[in-house]
Amino acid sequence: MGKLRKDGIPKHSGLREGDRRVGRALSLKLQVVDEYRLRQRQKAGGHCCAPLLETAKQFNVHKSLVSKWAAREDELRRVVTQTGAARFSLHLGSKCRFPLAEADTYAVCKEHRTNGLRVTARFLRVAMRRSILEHYGEVAAASFRASHRWLQAFARRHRLSLRRKTNSKHVPIETRLAKCKRWHARFRRRLRRASSTSPFHETWGRWLPHDRISIDQAPCNLREGDGRTYAGRSGRSVCGWSGTSRTMESASAPYK
Repeated sequence: MGKLRKDGIPKHSGLREGDRRVGRALSLKLQVVDEYRLRQRQKAGGHCCAPLLETAKQFNVHKSLVSKWAAREDELRRVVTQTGAARFSLHLGSKCRFPLAEADTYAVCKEHRTNGLRVTARFLRVAMRRSILEHYGEVAAASFRASHRWLQAFARRHRLSLRRKTNSKHVPIETRLAKCKRWHARFRRRLRRASSTSPFHETWGRWLPHDRISIDQAPCNLREGDGRTYAGRSGRSVCGWSGTSRTMESASAPYK
């Protein structure tokens, strides 16, 4: 059972049954506070009867939220001045466990984007794990889970988001066919060089089970992810990296 009031009636919050909490930007909270302060001055002049209720009705929020935001007005204005009005909470979020490693990872990410290279989730996870291993040792690197929540927090702390390339143009298959053929030709030459220097496994031959990408006849896409990259939120255009999609069918070699 929930909390009780002094008269024994269950105490209810501003949310009704079935309602969900709604995040509101700090700019909207300050707008509500400004309107509330205006109505308070009007009440002092005899032009407003209930500033709290009228402000809550105007912005369609509960009156407890209006009084809560008004009590934290100074903190709201300070955070908006320092970070911006697009934030939804005064809380800074979870702290970084490995600040040195994150700084190195962000530097590598910026360098890749400056060179027009694509930055994927796997790239960030691998770069972060390597930086942790370099700065904090093997035990810390083993404890780093590289979870999706960490990736979201990393992107939020450094103002990154998944974005699609905006400077791409549709190219017909006839134009891309020569480039794909050159790529497959270079791939076959590298395979021949590797097979001439490395011995075959007596059971699995050239391809060990953990090295196999696809074992059926359906082509396997070699491009990681859905073609998006992590980039800064401020830029209007996202340029760089080749958008050519390549596929590979299962390859095998004669067993010894």
